[in-house]
Amino acid sequence: MLLANVHVGGVPRSTDGGATWQPTIDVDSDVHEVRAHPNRPGVVMAAAAIGLCTSRDNGVTWEVEQEGLHASYCSAVAFAGDDVLVSASVDHFAAQGAIYRRRVDGHGPLVAIAGGLPEWIDGIADTGCIATNGSAVAIADRNGNLYLSGDTGRSWSRRAHSLPPPSSVLIA
Repeated sequence: MLLANVHVGGVPRSTDGGATWQPTIDVDSDVHEVRAHPNRPGVVMAAAAIGLCTSRDNGVTWEVEQEGLHASYCSAVAFAGDDVLVSASVDHFAAQGAIYRRRVDGHGPLVAIAGGLPEWIDGIADTGCIATNGSAVAIADRNGNLYLSGDTGRSWSRRAHSLPPPSSVLIA
């Protein structure tokens, strides 16, 4: 099974190695990033302008989640252990955004992250700007602030500021 993230578009799905494709999330949903959970087969999540999109059946069906978000425009998504992290703002050019989390298997509202991460980040955390590797998590916002966590996002510290606007962040 293949899913293709058509950035600022939809998510087509192929079950025949890419020979044919079927639409899943509509192109008008403005999908920015799609991630498959590394340890939970079938779990896929997408950050889209309509909210956090969740599939538990390899992208066949999707549920759009907005509960708990201050705004529905989601631009980045990543998995940190048993949690999903997602960035939200009012639009792509917002002056501030926020990072939310909830359990991957949960069905309750998304909750704003605290623990040293500011309530509002400067600008948005754009596509590719939430990275994870084991228990390490990094978030970069549009204004060049870099926040790091060594405990799957429970506590945070700002490690850099005034960097050039990032296009992505990676933990190696």
